[in-house]
Amino acid sequence: MAPTPATDALPLDAEAFRATWNSEPAAQRALLADYARANAEDAAALREAATQRNLDDIKRSAHRIAGAGQIVAASRVVEAAARSGDWSATEAALPALHAEIERVDAFIRSL
Repeated sequence: MAPTPATDALPLDAEAFRATWNSEPAAQRALLADYARANAEDAAALREAATQRNLDDIKRSAHRIAGAGQIVAASRVVEAAARSGDWSATEAALPALHAEIERVDAFIRSL
């Protein structure tokens, strides 16, 4: 069974972000916009890989998303399932990852 995102937790630690990227608010927003754009591209690649049932591309996309650091738990589940070669487990894990991607994107848009 696929994990569900922790909907009560913020998807981004705003204080840690500000401490790490100590810059003007406009620069922080630009950085987050770049992150959201890259995340959207990775999510689209993930959806395309799932449509084609391509476990290698799913694994690669999930790894890229995990590397971005904000959606690690759900993406690692998808990546591990894809690595196992188990299409059913991979397919079951994808909705939680897509939901978490949407949650992070919505949070960024709300800033």
